Amino acid sequence: PVPYTTVIARAVPPFSFGKHTGSSIKWIRTCPTVAEPGFFPTFRGWADPFELMKSTPGSDRIPSLIIQDEVESRLSGALLSGSDSETIIEGVQGFGDGLMIGKSSPERLDAATQNALAALHKNLEKAVGTVRIEWASDDECTWILQLQQEEALSAGAVIVAGDYDDEVLFDTAQGIRGLRELAQLVGADVLGLL
Repeated sequence: PVPYTTVIARAVPPFSFGKHTGSSIKWIRTCPTVAEPGFFPTFRGWADPFELMKSTPGSDRIPSLIIQDEVESRLSGALLSGSDSETIIEGVQGFGDGLMIGKSSPERLDAATQNALAALHKNLEKAVGTVRIEWASDDECTWILQLQQEEALSAGAVIVAGDYDDEVLFDTAQGIRGLRELAQLVGADVLGLL
């Protein structure tokens, strides 16, 4: 299930898809051409989408935005295809927006939730290949909030495998914005963040 979503795009007329969640609260999510973790905003509640597009730095890289029904999240998080064919699952209680930008740490999920998400992932991989999704579970089901087809690069605790010449310590409590600032200081394009 996908929450009821209206897409406002630059190149095509608005269109909608998905299933109503029963909530009157909306989330507005920007949809950049290339994902830049933590750079483009997501808003809970209403914001003028035209003003949002006009005032967001880098808005020329956002071909569309979505307005999506809120899921009354009991649990939420992210899931991605691992390069070792394992499913990588992280989640928190309640809304996952803090987890997505590194302000919250993942929490332990119960076995039933992990198994349900692993089964969902298996079906998605069969349908579209390796993916990354953001999900939310209410008392009825698990909803897919976002889905991106992407190459599987991560395995276990290794985000991107490779060799390095130097090392810089980073406190993950600083979140994705702190990582972007550190990458600028050391002149590295870490995971395409710059």
